[in-house]
Amino acid sequence: MGRQPNKLKQNPKLVQNAMSDGRASLVLEYYLGRTETPVYDDDGNPVLYTTGAMKGKPKYTVKHNRKKEALNLYIWLAPRTAQERQQNKNTLQLAEKIRFEKEQEMLEDRKGYRLKREKECDFLRYFQSHTENEAFTKPVRKSYYYSYVRFTEYLGLTPRFSKYTKILPMDAVTPDMVTGFINYLRKKGSGEGPRKNYHWFKKVCANLLIDKNEIYKNANDRLCKENETLVEENNMLVSANNSLVPKVAELVEHHDELEQANAKLTDDIARLEMQKMRKMQDADLAKYKADIERYFPDVSDLLFWGRYCTSIGFPDSYVHRILNFEKIGFKGQLYSHEHQQSFRTEGSWAKLERSADNKHTFELKIDGVSVFQRFKDMARKLLEKMGFRQPQPKQGKAYTISLTY
Repeated sequence: MGRQPNKLKQNPKLVQNAMSDGRASLVLEYYLGRTETPVYDDDGNPVLYTTGAMKGKPKYTVKHNRKKEALNLYIWLAPRTAQERQQNKNTLQLAEKIRFEKEQEMLEDRKGYRLKREKECDFLRYFQSHTENEAFTKPVRKSYYYSYVRFTEYLGLTPRFSKYTKILPMDAVTPDMVTGFINYLRKKGSGEGPRKNYHWFKKVCANLLIDKNEIYKNANDRLCKENETLVEENNMLVSANNSLVPKVAELVEHHDELEQANAKLTDDIARLEMQKMRKMQDADLAKYKADIERYFPDVSDLLFWGRYCTSIGFPDSYVHRILNFEKIGFKGQLYSHEHQQSFRTEGSWAKLERSADNKHTFELKIDGVSVFQRFKDMARKLLEKMGFRQPQPKQGKAYTISLTY
């Protein structure tokens, strides 16, 4: 939970203000003492206590003076995740650190450890005077102003320096503060703007004519050392990178080899899967054919005759009836593949009959004659009608059929 124990002896005290979005804003509450005002009646006489231990003593109205300062820090009232709990922890630690610093400031002011503010030499007031000094040209005053705005922004956004947003003693300007301001300008932007802001800031510091040269020297030395460290680290990284280049090239080459091997393996697996599927299909087909031969031995021959009937010109409706062993009448043309000739009939009948030699084979008959013999007879009649004679082959000798006119 985000609740904090109520520490009455702390001044300022860290309190929470609940918000509607489930968070609480953290606020510092200062106790600045109290004021007592005597109570008078209508006649202007002081009012006295009539009972109790204060009997006979005048009454006073007590007013406690408190001041609140928002920290712009927020915590979750009911954190649900580990991330929210860790965020609450970090935020509360930062708020407690700020509270402690504020408390130390109040103690030092109360005990007289610090100089009074009217006797302090305020760096911010001195800085701001440059923006109003008419001895400078207007562009120079604007440059001082922009630098002053950036510096006050930096103080306000830095928790350990936020206490100096109103008054900044001269001796509080430390090398750490200057270095932090430089880093802030680097993060704020790039180009001429940040460089000019720092340039005019250095001008203000130089114009103080006090022993503050160590600020720039130390900051410059620190930056030089940091730069040298960065250069050394960069050189080390470059060396490490150069040493890793051959290894990276080797790994890339090995990766390419693995990619090729993986691609080949994928192709091999796909090919093996395809072969396996084909073998399974062939096995299924063989089993299917074997089952057909076993349980439906007539199917193979019927399939042949169905295709043959379709090829010589019978329509499907006639083929179905023929395969059902019906006797059908027809007229028209039939095509003989053996003779490569179409033969016309004006009236014939066709029927598929079971072979007398083999009960699982069939024979298509047209007008009671085998279809092959029927085509042969029709071809002979056509030739005779056209005036061609077919010579009879001699017995015991090879012969060839020739057509004569």
